[in-house]
Amino acid sequence: MEKERRNQGLKVQTGRKRTYLLIGIVVLLFLLGGVLFLVGSQLKKREPLQHEANAIAGAPAAEESYLYGEVDTDFGYRFGIAANLYQQEDGSLVVYFANPADSEAYLMCEVRETKTDKILYRSGLIYPDEYVEQLAAASKFANEDKDITLYIYAFEPDTLYSRGTTTMVSVLHKW
Repeated sequence: MEKERRNQGLKVQTGRKRTYLLIGIVVLLFLLGGVLFLVGSQLKKREPLQHEANAIAGAPAAEESYLYGEVDTDFGYRFGIAANLYQQEDGSLVVYFANPADSEAYLMCEVRETKTDKILYRSGLIYPDEYVEQLAAASKFANEDKDITLYIYAFEPDTLYSRGTTTMVSVLHKW
């Protein structure tokens, strides 16, 4: 009789352990599903790189006041850009961002507010022997001087693998 009581007690404990184990597994599966859902939704938000719709063939003829010049990078590519950056009345930015004719990379420009890392302007891909004069604002923001960081991304034409990123610190001047 005493042996049966002990065995019943063991069965009860084993049953509780099994129940807790199953509950733990179910909770972990729900958590794993939630993580996979979040990762998947983030991947879907990522848009493929597109050619800049406002790209112009050739090299820019920028006004002297913009201080346009070409920059050689340590990554083996060059680009042209204006050094004086002013927000326009419509919120756009005149950049004269250019990819020289002899380039072997596609280029893209992104302008971020240094303090918040918020994207203010972004170009599409600029192919060799093209430039974009103005970039539209990514969202509305105050017309005031801002410290900005320009990111120039270079990509291999066939694979779009990165050839490097160049950063430049500047000031976005109000109009």
